[in-house]
Amino acid sequence: MKKTFVCGFCLLMALLIACVASAETLTGTATGFGGDVVVTVELENDAVSAIHITGEKETSELGGAAIAQYNESLTALFAGRQLLFVNPSEIDTVAGATVTCEAVVKALTIALQGEAASDAQKVAKDVTSVSMPALSDWLHNRTNVAAASGARAFLSGEENAPTREQLDRILQTANNYMWCHNLTSPHFIVIRDPQEQQALLGDMGITGDGTVKVLVLADGVSDQAHHKEPYSPRDAAFDAEHYWQMYYCIYEAGEAASMLNLAAIAEGFRVRTYGAITLYNQGVKDAFPDGNGIDIWYAGGNFDVIQGANWDISKYTTSKDGTQKFDHSFRGGYVNGERTGRMVDVEGNLTLLCAIVIGTVDETDTVSSATAAKTGTEPNANYDFWD
Repeated sequence: MKKTFVCGFCLLMALLIACVASAETLTGTATGFGGDVVVTVELENDAVSAIHITGEKETSELGGAAIAQYNESLTALFAGRQLLFVNPSEIDTVAGATVTCEAVVKALTIALQGEAASDAQKVAKDVTSVSMPALSDWLHNRTNVAAASGARAFLSGEENAPTREQLDRILQTANNYMWCHNLTSPHFIVIRDPQEQQALLGDMGITGDGTVKVLVLADGVSDQAHHKEPYSPRDAAFDAEHYWQMYYCIYEAGEAASMLNLAAIAEGFRVRTYGAITLYNQGVKDAFPDGNGIDIWYAGGNFDVIQGANWDISKYTTSKDGTQKFDHSFRGGYVNGERTGRMVDVEGNLTLLCAIVIGTVDETDTVSSATAAKTGTEPNANYDFWD
């Protein structure tokens, strides 16, 4: 029995090693100064293990020298990264060999993303899963981090918009934020209709067919006079339902939106967020008595852009065809040790906090205004260790 077990175990381990230790080679070709420049990417276990460049017809003293330099540096630069996190824009240009360097960048992009990468409208790579450690590494590379996906940064075309399956994964991740007793969970409403997106935000980064918009709502923002469901008494017993006006909802929506942002990046997309909540500010009212006490510079948000008839939230509390009424899961309090919970209407109870646009930007375009603004700067060190 022991001998049979050991042999079976060895066979199992051999099969596992054969499955796990996978190797692959990707190749891309672009036209350089004198001829073709070929970039070959070797992968082991879906991560870069080596990068080789050839270009026999490049001038030896300029293009050839640049290729020799890249053969020494690119493997060290990208080794160990998954494909999503190999950003060709990180490659420095070698003085005097601009054309050859551009060919190397383009050939590497084609190797990573296929021939479609040469078309700015098709540079998106469908990424279905990325490990969180790899995502952390990607975010720590400041050349990858976009300060924000600027207006008109998103690519048009249905192929650049997230699919229903991808949106399900993104939103499920967002809903797994670190909630506090699930008392004030946010609610997301996805709008894919191109005309409706344009009506909501117009020129603010919307392409319509290449983007989707997610409305972020929260329960517990409005006071009882503007809230359809009755709140619980403030002195409700511990084993009773707890349903209150609680500004925790704003914090929790922020956490969930951050998770949504990371999940969108992991799927290969970018986001841009527009504030919507209209918080009254007495200082603004004192300075501008004829106004409503809300100002973009004091309160934050794009109120001068997104106020108006299209922002009547009741329009989006049922499905487009009017057949489905949206409701919201509320959970709060315990009775006999069991968590209570019920559904409340989105209409009349939830408040719009912000709108998030999700789409694809041209990751290889580091020059034109059609790309996300890449920081390339050191991260903010806004933290301290008190003890």
